[in-house]
Amino acid sequence: MARFPFLPLWTDAYVADTNHLTTLEHGAYLLMLMTAWRAPECRLPDDDNYLARITDLSPATWRRHAPVLRAFWQVDDGFLYQKRLSKEREKSASRSESGKNAANAKWRKRKETGDADASPEDCETDASIPIPITIPITKNQNSNSVEDENRSGGSKLLLKAATIEEARKIAPGYDIYHLEARWREWSAGKEVRDPDRAFLGFVRKHVANNPLR
Repeated sequence: MARFPFLPLWTDAYVADTNHLTTLEHGAYLLMLMTAWRAPECRLPDDDNYLARITDLSPATWRRHAPVLRAFWQVDDGFLYQKRLSKEREKSASRSESGKNAANAKWRKRKETGDADASPEDCETDASIPIPITIPITKNQNSNSVEDENRSGGSKLLLKAATIEEARKIAPGYDIYHLEARWREWSAGKEVRDPDRAFLGFVRKHVANNPLR
């Protein structure tokens, strides 16, 4: 599951800003918003072939509608940003962190008062927060290596800096951090013996199946 599965949509503001769009353009714009929302940096590569793919349009159709759709985005250093979307992501991240801290504080308090059998997942969280709370999972006492953690599937898979650099060479022009996020979603719950090798294999396959034209 993506870190931010809930995208707030303020319908009054959306309709007011987009009443000039065609039905096709509405669909394309919403797909752009959702893809950016799920990306680690809440942005899209400024690449027409990529944008055509994520909006499910042919390159020619995308080019016809691109001027209207691009008007909602700002370009900076090769990426597209949507100002309102970025602000909402910051708010969601802040609420998620606050909820996590509150859950951990309640867990510590219950532990201090003697409820040693309670787990962090038992702690109540603010029901108004639409972002799922993730409690860090501690390393198994019998685990002696990062490899053991990666095999367990419960810990965050660790990638070497050299692996990220190698991925950039394999996929020039692609947003590597977006690919990393997609790989982590795909590998969630799976046994991964060699995360670096698995990630590079994922990148090669993605590039082969989704070439930049």
